[in-house]
Amino acid sequence: MTEDESLEKIVDDGAVCEDLYRNEKCKIVHLLKEPTEKNESLAKVIKDSVIRDGRVKRGLFRVTARRSYCIQNGFPAWMELKGQESNYVDALRRSAIVNMGPEPGGYSTEAERLEQLGTKWKKRWYEGKLKVLEPNIVICGGTFWVVVKTLKVAEEHLKQVATGMRYWVDPGLDAVFIDC
Repeated sequence: MTEDESLEKIVDDGAVCEDLYRNEKCKIVHLLKEPTEKNESLAKVIKDSVIRDGRVKRGLFRVTARRSYCIQNGFPAWMELKGQESNYVDALRRSAIVNMGPEPGGYSTEAERLEQLGTKWKKRWYEGKLKVLEPNIVICGGTFWVVVKTLKVAEEHLKQVATGMRYWVDPGLDAVFIDC
């Protein structure tokens, strides 16, 4: 499959490249609060301005791609990441991205508005997207607290590692939600 053929398979939100995602051993979904500025699809944004010249451009998606790459490759040491940027494109294609609130917006979402979006669109992002994608890992990019509140996760089910990062294992999806 050529680079251009892979790019044609990018969807609105969900698996960036359906074939690569479905064949991935550890399926990763990034649950973001990243509405586009206009009525553009997230796929269009990724296709037109994120993946260019074999590299992942734009800070948020570079971080998203790097996180996927690290998980997909056994958490290499920081120094081993040097020179791996071209592999981030492949890592991003083998992942899925879901918008918590798919309404057009800007670069940030106020906490109150994000909570409203999480509740309003719960059926879409949880039941309509995550259950269909069947992820093993859901990386919450600034959305973990909304997941916890919207899905009514009891405090005793939340876990925390020594660094302070929190996570929750969703028994319904059999997936780990990670607070990033």
